[in-house]
Amino acid sequence: MVTSSLDHWFGQIDLSDLDRRCRRHSDFRVYCTTRLALILFTREIARQTPRTGITAAAFHPGVVGSAFGPRARGAFGVPHRTRLGRASTLSPEEGAEPLIHLASLDDLLTVNGQYVHRSRADARTSTRASDAEPAQKLWVTTEVILAED
Repeated sequence: MVTSSLDHWFGQIDLSDLDRRCRRHSDFRVYCTTRLALILFTREIARQTPRTGITAAAFHPGVVGSAFGPRARGAFGVPHRTRLGRASTLSPEEGAEPLIHLASLDDLLTVNGQYVHRSRADARTSTRASDAEPAQKLWVTTEVILAED
């Protein structure tokens, strides 16, 4: 199970520049892109390991009021730095509820390869997160990068 985010909708993966050395980036854009990559990896693991007992799912816990948010620069951290924003975030315990729910399922294969929003399985994702081809290409590109190191 991996923690993703609704912010994956704003992610854009460039396989020729995964570490973004060749272009400018913002903390928010990097966060969104990594959340998208996690969904793609989840879907690809599920595709590559059918009927093996391996289960992969990505979930969005909601906006959690953790130590992560207040340190974020720009608009990304605003909800965590204002009184109103903090009042609308979930506690870490509430944010953990979707993971606990997923880990407690009797049949984990029912969520294999899915994106879960809070506890709602097969939630809607961006087109980029739903396409098998970018997931496969990201997987292969990552294997090549890891083999080089």
